Formats: sequence, C-alpha cells, structure tokens
Amino acid sequence: MCATLLVVVLSLGLLTPASPAAPNPPGEKRFNVTGEWSGEIVTPASYSPIPVYFKLSQKRKGITGTAGPSAGSQSPIQNVSREGNKLSFEVKSSDGMKFKFDLTVTEDKLEGDAHAEEPTGSKYDGKATLSRVK
Repeated sequence: MCATLLVVVLSLGLLTPASPAAPNPPGEKRFNVTGEWSGEIVTPASYSPIPVYFKLSQKRKGITGTAGPSAGSQSPIQNVSREGNKLSFEVKSSDGMKFKFDLTVTEDKLEGDAHAEEPTGSKYDGKATLSRVK
C-alpha cells in the first residue's frame, strides 16, 4: 500500500527532490555577480568618495574574487556569504586596512554598507555603490 502511494505521488509530481540551493523568496531574482565592478564608498569622515573595484567569480561552489581601490591594486576577498540578493564579504588590504561589505545585488549594481578598520583601530562606516564594468 505504501509503495503504491509513493508511486502515485511521484508520478503526479506531488513530491520533488530537494534542490542543492535554497530557493529565492517569492518575487526575488538572483543575479550572477561574476565580472568586474567599479564604484565608490562615501563616508561622513571623508572629503571625497573612496574608489573601490571588485573582480568577482560566481560558481556552484560559491563566490571568490578580489577587491581594492583600483583594478591594479587588489586583495583576496574572504568570509563570503550569499543569501538571496544579499552579498557579504571581507577583505584585508596590503597596508593592513580591513573592510567588510554588506551589499544588495541587482542586475548591474551592488549597493550597501561598507565598514573599514585601520591597523590603529580607528573605524569608519560608509555607503558603497558599484556598477558592473561593461
């Protein structure tokens, strides 16, 4: 009886195998972040925007990449987390600065919070906005 019920449920498509990734919430589209991104961080403490540049690669196993002030000055990203359209990661620059980004991903934009900490312990918060480099 149980075997017959299972065959009926499977044949009607009432039971589907679990997917490896959690589905997006209804109405939320998941964008691939692979590519190069250019933008700036604006902080209350800075007189002018701080340039920022990401090189990201998204594959089944996750997101890897580098970040820095320009395409030629990059450091590896670490502690990457992606849930739906939210992307977070950290990066430590060669001069000892630590950055943490908490971003919202859309098709051609990354926007959100940027947190920086100097080797001396001074901390800064700002808003990051990056556009996909075409």
